[in-house]
Amino acid sequence: MLLLPGYTMLASVLVTLALSSIFYILYRQGRDHFMLLWLISWLAYAAMFLMDLLNFNMQLPAEAYLMFRHMAAILGSFLFLKGTCEFLDYHMPWQVTPVFIASFLSSILYPAVPALMQTLLLPNVVVMSMMIILSGCIFLSKSWTRNVPERTLAGIIILLWSIFINHFSFTYSAQTLALLSYFFGLIMVNALIVTIMIIYFRKVRFLDNKNSERFRLLVENSSDVMFLYNYGSHEFEYVSNSIAPLIGVSAEHLYLVPNCFFDNVEIDEDTGNLKKIFDHPIYLPGSGVLTLSENGVIERWSRINYMPITDNTGTVVAVEGILRDITQQRRAAQEVAAAENAKKEFLQDISHEIKTPITIINGYTETLMNNLVPKEASDTYIKLIHSKAQILNNLIDDLASASDFSSQTMEYKFYEVNAEDFFTKCLEETRIYISESLCQVSCKCIVDPAAIVIVDTNRIMQVVTNLANNALRHTPEGNLITLTCESFRHERMLHLPENVSSDDLPMGDIVFTVKDTGEGIPEEDLPFIFERNYSGKNRTTDSDAIIRPRKTGLGLFISRQIISQHSGTITARNSPGGGAVFSFRIPYYL
Repeated sequence: MLLLPGYTMLASVLVTLALSSIFYILYRQGRDHFMLLWLISWLAYAAMFLMDLLNFNMQLPAEAYLMFRHMAAILGSFLFLKGTCEFLDYHMPWQVTPVFIASFLSSILYPAVPALMQTLLLPNVVVMSMMIILSGCIFLSKSWTRNVPERTLAGIIILLWSIFINHFSFTYSAQTLALLSYFFGLIMVNALIVTIMIIYFRKVRFLDNKNSERFRLLVENSSDVMFLYNYGSHEFEYVSNSIAPLIGVSAEHLYLVPNCFFDNVEIDEDTGNLKKIFDHPIYLPGSGVLTLSENGVIERWSRINYMPITDNTGTVVAVEGILRDITQQRRAAQEVAAAENAKKEFLQDISHEIKTPITIINGYTETLMNNLVPKEASDTYIKLIHSKAQILNNLIDDLASASDFSSQTMEYKFYEVNAEDFFTKCLEETRIYISESLCQVSCKCIVDPAAIVIVDTNRIMQVVTNLANNALRHTPEGNLITLTCESFRHERMLHLPENVSSDDLPMGDIVFTVKDTGEGIPEEDLPFIFERNYSGKNRTTDSDAIIRPRKTGLGLFISRQIISQHSGTITARNSPGGGAVFSFRIPYYL
C-alpha cells in the first residue's frame, strides 16, 4: 500500500536534486560563492526530504529521525540565508551565526537527551523558519525586484516554505496528511529554485543594462568618436552620435548608408588607402588624417586610428576606429607658425628702432661724462636721455608682447571610478603636499561608498592642485587650509516614484572645497576670478605692507574649463570668518 507513495516520494527527491544541479552549473560558469552556498543548501534540503521518505516507509526512531531532519533543515536554511546575503551584497546580522551553531549542536543531542528534544524542538523550528523569512525579506527589499510578478511570487513561496519546512515532522503519524505535507513542501522548494533563478537572471540583466548604459555614457562623454564596422553584415554596429561635425555625415545616416563615410572628407596623400578599410577586411592597424571643408576652407581636422577585430579562430570580422578632433591642434600649429613669422618680422623691424635710441643715449652720456656740455644745457641732455630711455623701454615692452604667442588644447580621457576611493586619494596627496609647506592642513571626506563618477582623473587632480596652490599663495605661514569632499543627494532623487528608472540620472553631486585663511577676495573681483590672467585689487600682507594685485594667471581659468567638461561648476566666495573658499561640484551615479 505504501509502495506507490514511496516511489513517488523518491522521484520527487530526485527531481529536487536535478533542479539543484542548476546551481552547480551556474557556479562552474561564474565561480560565484553564493551559488555554491545555495547548491549545498539544496543538497541539505534533498537530504531532509530523503529522511522523510525513509521515515514514512520504515518508521525510524523519532529521536534519530528528528535529529537528522533538523540538522539538514537548519543547515539548509542557514546556507540559503548566507548565499542570499552574498548574492544581494547584504551584510548578514552577526547574531545569526551563533544562533545557527547553537541550534545545530542542540539537534545532535536529541537521541541522547529525549527531554531536551521536547524542550528545543519548537525553538529550533522557529530558528530555521526565521532564517528563511529573513532571506525573503532581503529579496523583497531590492529595487530591481520591484513591480514585477516574481517579487510577489517569491514572497509567497518563501513564506509558505518557512511554514512547511518542518510541517511533515509533525504530521508523519497521519499518512494522508503527511503525504500532502511532503509533496506540498517539495513543490514549494522546487518552485523556490525556479523563482530564485528568475530573480538571478533578472539581476544579471539589470546589471548588464546598467553597465551598458554606463559604457554608453563613457563613450558619449568622451572627446573621441568611436565606430565599429562589421564585415559580415557590411554595416556599422556602433557609431558615436558626435561623428557628424568631423565627417559631415550623421550616425543615423551611416547606419542606413555605410559606404558614405568618406563622401565629405579629404584624406592625406600618404594614407590614400584609408578609403578601402570598409571594402575588405584589414589585417594591420593604421591611422590617417581627415579634413572637412566648406566653400574650399578647411573647417575640421580629425585623426582616425583603426585596428582589426578578430574572432576566436583569428578571422578578421570587424574594424574598430577612433576619430579624434585635432582641429585645435592644427589651428594652434598654424597660429604658432604664423606667430613665429610675425615675431621674426617684428624683430627685424624693431632692431633698427632699438639701435637709434641706444646710439643717442650712448652719445649724450659720453658727452656729459667728458664735460663737453655747458652746465646750463645739462638738464636738457638729461631730459633727452630720459626720453630716449622711455622709448627704449616701450620698445622692449612691445617685444615682450610680441613673444607671447601661446595656445592651449586640452584632451580628456574619461573613466568610471569609485568617488570615495578617488577623492580620498586626492585629499591624501594634497594633504602631503600642503603639509610640506609651513601651513597647517585639515582634510575631511564624507562620500557615499557606492557613488560612481565619470571623470578624467588626471584633470580633476589638476584642478585640486590648482586650488591648493592658490590657497598656499594667499595663506600666511602657520595658518590653516581646510579641504573637504562631500556627496549630496539630489532632492528629486530622494522622492523619485517607484515606476521611474534612475539608472541614467545623476543621483547627486560631489562637492570638493578648499578654504584658506588668507586675505580673501575683494567683492568686485569675484565675478572675474576665473578669467584668464585677471589681476584683481586685493592686498597681500608682507613686511613692507606693499599693496599687490592678485593675479590669477591660468590656473583658475583652466580649472573652470576642466570642471565644465565634467558637467560641473566651480565657484569662489569669501568666508565670513576670513579667507577665500573655492568649491567645485560634479555629478555622481550609483
